Amino acid sequence: MEERCSTQEKRTGIYEHIASHAVGTNGSAALRTVCSTTSRASHDRLVTTIPQSPIPNPNQSSDQNSVREYLNSRGTRSLLDNIPAPDQVRFDDQGVLHNAPHGRLLIGHHKATGDAIYAYIRPSSASQRVVFSAEDTRGQPIVGISHGDVARQRVRYPFNMTFPKDGRCLGRADKARLAIVIRWYFIATGRTKLRSPKSLQTFCKQFRSALRYVANRSDSIAGQPPQNPSGQARRTQVDESDIQSALLATKFSPSPSPTRLVKQSHRWPSPSEEPLGIEKSTSAGSLPSSPATCLSRR
Repeated sequence: MEERCSTQEKRTGIYEHIASHAVGTNGSAALRTVCSTTSRASHDRLVTTIPQSPIPNPNQSSDQNSVREYLNSRGTRSLLDNIPAPDQVRFDDQGVLHNAPHGRLLIGHHKATGDAIYAYIRPSSASQRVVFSAEDTRGQPIVGISHGDVARQRVRYPFNMTFPKDGRCLGRADKARLAIVIRWYFIATGRTKLRSPKSLQTFCKQFRSALRYVANRSDSIAGQPPQNPSGQARRTQVDESDIQSALLATKFSPSPSPTRLVKQSHRWPSPSEEPLGIEKSTSAGSLPSSPATCLSRR
């Protein structure tokens, strides 16, 4: 009888631990994620047992505060409520990439094998690049994968809302949106910092556009423009007339294959990385708020 009670207490403790992650460390019972039931369920499910990386105090991130102030000044602060708070995503320790010291962000799992898919930030002299790796539940690297390969797997909310639903062919704007949202969580948790005021301004504009896209894809109430005193909704849609040209000017330069970091596996395509040097862009334009066509097929 005592052994049965002990087992029940352990189970209860595990459930309470999982629930604490679902509602956040502030004890609030209402999740900030405003999305479909399917997306919410996918976001709340904790399916790995890899030790989590300690989360720095978000209040210590001055870049996070600057981004929030930017959104508030443009009347689009509500868009941020449509994605999980920084303490509602999962960061784990990592020893896979020696030049990605900021931990790894769990963004999904492989459809067939269940291998965890992580995003990393690789700082360089001129940019912060987002790269991906698939790893099993023991933390063993499987293979480096591209943005396009990631989009075809079971990607968690809100990352699965940054590109078209079918995920078959990602254009430059789709890859940029995915990387921008990933970078936000590294910034908001104090793991990385923007390098200059110009970088901050560029990131803010691109992040706001990415948030609009996520809101449109998830049909969220948080994505609706606020009402002005006269009852007319303020226009918050992006004018894409000058955005497409800016995206065409953005370069995605190839990088060496990460053969020294991961081992080959027949379950994945050939190793590839698609670095994203967003801060290198000379334009301060935003990202489009509607699904982009595949530029590579034009």
